[in-house]
Amino acid sequence: MKTLLPSEAILSRNSGDEFIIVYPEATSYQVSSFTRNIAQALGSPFLLREFKFYTSLAIGVSTYPEDGETADELIKNADTAMYQAKKKGDNIACFFTESMNEEVSRKTLLEIGLQQAYESGELTLYYQPQVNTNTGEVIGMEALLRWEHSELGRISPAEFIPLAEESKLIIPIGEWVLKEACKQFREWMDEGYELGHVAVNISSVQFQNRELPEVIGKILEETQLPPEYVELEITESVVQNTKEAIPIMKELKQMGVKLSLDDFGTGYSSLKYLKDFPLDTLKIDKSFIQTVHKSEKDQAVIDTIIKMGNRLALNVIAEGVETSGQLDYLKERQCLYYQGFLFSKPISKEEVQRLLFKGRVS
Repeated sequence: MKTLLPSEAILSRNSGDEFIIVYPEATSYQVSSFTRNIAQALGSPFLLREFKFYTSLAIGVSTYPEDGETADELIKNADTAMYQAKKKGDNIACFFTESMNEEVSRKTLLEIGLQQAYESGELTLYYQPQVNTNTGEVIGMEALLRWEHSELGRISPAEFIPLAEESKLIIPIGEWVLKEACKQFREWMDEGYELGHVAVNISSVQFQNRELPEVIGKILEETQLPPEYVELEITESVVQNTKEAIPIMKELKQMGVKLSLDDFGTGYSSLKYLKDFPLDTLKIDKSFIQTVHKSEKDQAVIDTIIKMGNRLALNVIAEGVETSGQLDYLKERQCLYYQGFLFSKPISKEEVQRLLFKGRVS
């Protein structure tokens, strides 16, 4: 690093693997040129004895006085920019912007709010029907978590679920979701409604907990919902560590619950999953469905998944069906089940009651 710096620059080690460089009177072009050079230098392999070692870095840049007038302010904002660079990938440099501060402030507010959200009633469950493509009969309901923040309004799951996973709050929240969904489904059953099953998403953090089967068993016992009415949805990223995943999945199957592989085709897809894992259902990701009439490649992927699923005696559900044309395509390919806005958006339990009462979505 020293060999790349001009003589007027100051290099110091801050802590651990963090370094601070002060580059006086530098132009934006000079800083950009330097960050490219250092990223290239440190991105090259280091030869130690006969071994090659690889490293990477992330660089955050703040400028005086635009981004701060004190050393503390400049370091803090450069640190914020560095974490933005880390999100984007290896050997990336980011210049600080005020919007980064706004993002950090929002993230902090959400992290604090999330800790109390499920206690204060801000978290609720919505349900999206899963439907037989040929008969229009509802064969299941997917429970979906929603957060109505008291100040910020509705927060997208794509924003708050990763925060819950980072903080491990997803474990108590995930237990609450499963318990609430099972409790509600039991109530509908007691009222005489046949809805097939309730599908609940299980995050990778939850799945890493070896006590997950025990937790699920207690919830089923408490809510008095038979296990065959519960389908746990997991993604491909959850089951990449097959040595740990298979015993947990087998234990869950022995309990009687169903297992669904969600968003199939978007992750590190492997036919080994279909061979080794005790699955009941494959879910085709909505990204393929949305472009089915525009992309022959997506058609090929959809056709292959449906054929594989049928040959392996797995249920196949297409997500994100929004048009009658998409539904017709699925019918022609003998995909038996779907969910999406064409039949119903995710709806509250009160709207489900109306759906059940009227026999349709209003």
